Amino acid sequence: MKEKHIPSILGLLLLLAILFMGIKLSLSKTTLFSGASGSCLPTGVQITNLTHRSLDLSFTTSSPCLSLLEINSRRLPNFQESSLTHYFRVDNLNPGTDYSYSISSGGKIYHLPEYKIKTGTKPALEAPTSNLAWGKIVKADFTPSPNTIIYLSVSGALPLSAITDSGGQWHISLANSFSESKNSWFSPPPSVPEDLVVYSPDGILTQISHTTSQNDPIPDIIVGQNYLSSLSPPDSGLLPTGPSSPSDTRLEVSNPAEAENIHTLRPDIFGVGPASSQLQIKLESFPVYEDSVITARDGSWNWSPPQNLSPGTHTLTVSYQDAAGLLKTIKRSFMVEAASGSDPLSFTATPSATIRPTPTLIPTEVPTPIPTIRTSKPSTKSGVPVTGSVLPGLMLVLFSIFALILSLFYYQKNEK
Repeated sequence: MKEKHIPSILGLLLLLAILFMGIKLSLSKTTLFSGASGSCLPTGVQITNLTHRSLDLSFTTSSPCLSLLEINSRRLPNFQESSLTHYFRVDNLNPGTDYSYSISSGGKIYHLPEYKIKTGTKPALEAPTSNLAWGKIVKADFTPSPNTIIYLSVSGALPLSAITDSGGQWHISLANSFSESKNSWFSPPPSVPEDLVVYSPDGILTQISHTTSQNDPIPDIIVGQNYLSSLSPPDSGLLPTGPSSPSDTRLEVSNPAEAENIHTLRPDIFGVGPASSQLQIKLESFPVYEDSVITARDGSWNWSPPQNLSPGTHTLTVSYQDAAGLLKTIKRSFMVEAASGSDPLSFTATPSATIRPTPTLIPTEVPTPIPTIRTSKPSTKSGVPVTGSVLPGLMLVLFSIFALILSLFYYQKNEK
């Protein structure tokens, strides 16, 4: 009776196929066994504040997730640890250069074909004078709404955005924005419509129509209400509601923050103080700048140096004399970094985060074996060889199954 045999060559091929599948699973960035749930899927990925040397990238997730941005083999952690809102700033890019990027969210890496961007070309002229949109975002109870993303769009300009600080403050410099042509600075007319879209960490979307003539500052934005705090709801017939006006004695510098690294040579400096009061401003730089500004009726004020600042540390002093003749002073130090298109990529991120580089696997081309051409038939005088036996083939099959299970176990363990 003829015995059934499992060909050894078939078992070997099966082993190689399963080992290949196991290795592919172990090295794969996304699989069915990923530890990341669908709630960490990046939603609404936006590239904003694009210039010839920098960009911002942001997105949201439906659940709090850890996230990283990787661009040209460099990694940048999110501003906050685990959040629904994710915001990254990338500086010192090269003009007119194509960049691809990937997003790691919830332990799963997303690298889609559309994750590509090209920086603008370097403008022939210097950036225009200060043109700032800024304000505060608050919750329904008028407490600050930190880590909230605000998008600003004006016809003719590339999309702009910012993320609020712990006090709910935000600012966007239109003077450092690019036109849609990606080769020149954008200079908006004095009063044109603009749209504001706000994403808060609790997942609430707020949309407001506004005008550029009222950007300095924009009245408080209340999360979930599609109108500004200084305005009544449409057709409501109610009086305006909102937080009280600044105190007569309050003096604050909202921007820049203490020890902040600034990547523009002519920063917008602003804050709040006593309404309709004169503030003295001194910027210890080279040269030293001294000026004065009058606060608005709501206490807001802003100022910019008359020319570009030199790279290095600068100290700002703002002061005023109250009704009792006492001098009130606030100081703020910040760093201006040199802008160079030839510098390597640098990132603005939380200083506590330390990222170790991940080795890049370089595929090695497997040489194709050259087939051996037979010139004569093999001799069969000593008998016809048996094509296979049960034991070796069965062992190869069992080992292949074991290798697959081990690979899946190893991959699932690494994902957790």
